[in-house]
Amino acid sequence: GDEEMKVLCEWWPKCKKVGTLQLSSNAFTATGWDLLAEVVGREGAMPKLKELFAFNNKVKPSAKLREACKKRGVELVG
Repeated sequence: GDEEMKVLCEWWPKCKKVGTLQLSSNAFTATGWDLLAEVVGREGAMPKLKELFAFNNKVKPSAKLREACKKRGVELVG
């Protein structure tokens, strides 16, 4: 759930080679997605990220995450 997303969001900015995130079938809510949006929107965080897959989660990705992905050119699917 969102607590796991919080931990992941502390770690992901250090990942310089990640091109794809697959986050499916989790209990994330809008709060968790918004945490990820902050990372996606952060300059220098996951610089190679191009795709984010988010299927079958508790709720669909938040508007904040969709906007962060769009701004950065990351394809958000799900």
